[in-house]
Amino acid sequence: MGLTRNTIGSPPVTLDEAKQKLRIATTDGETDITDDDDELNAILEAATDHVERYTGRQFRTATYTLTLDEFPDDEIVIPRAPLVSVQSISYLNTAGQSTAHTGHQVDASSIPGRIFPPAGSSWPSTDDEPNAVTINYTAGIASADDVPATVKRAILLFCELEYDDPEPAKAARIEKRIESLVRGLIVRDARTVGGGD
Repeated sequence: MGLTRNTIGSPPVTLDEAKQKLRIATTDGETDITDDDDELNAILEAATDHVERYTGRQFRTATYTLTLDEFPDDEIVIPRAPLVSVQSISYLNTAGQSTAHTGHQVDASSIPGRIFPPAGSSWPSTDDEPNAVTINYTAGIASADDVPATVKRAILLFCELEYDDPEPAKAARIEKRIESLVRGLIVRDARTVGGGD
């Protein structure tokens, strides 16, 4: 199984929110202060990615390509919940030709999302090649307003850890707090956690 992230949205925590948490001035009264913006944006990206990988969840909209060596016996479990939509499924048929699959059933309501073969039928056979099945899909939470407050808090704590470079005892407390905030959001199905993006 391979998982590639193709596009990614903005972190659910804004630059201004991070500056407020870190007590960084945003203006001197006349002009915006942007000295640390590039560093803070990089930290926000890293923090969001860390929380997403840890939980197996997607807290901003992203598009992915999932590859499988063959179709499973039943459902396909989709990494990086919540699943929004499936753009396409294609596969190499037994003659080695690329074929679009249609009629599959998408369950975007479950966490993690799943795809089933058409009702009353099974998945088709594939050529005996690696990555014979390709699934393109969109996952994630579209609006930052819908991201759990615990996730935003964890991202802000990560920013504090990376930007302020606290002394070791405080850093350990922050790391423990981040873990406790996001532990309950972990997707329990090990097939969906992490991924090679």
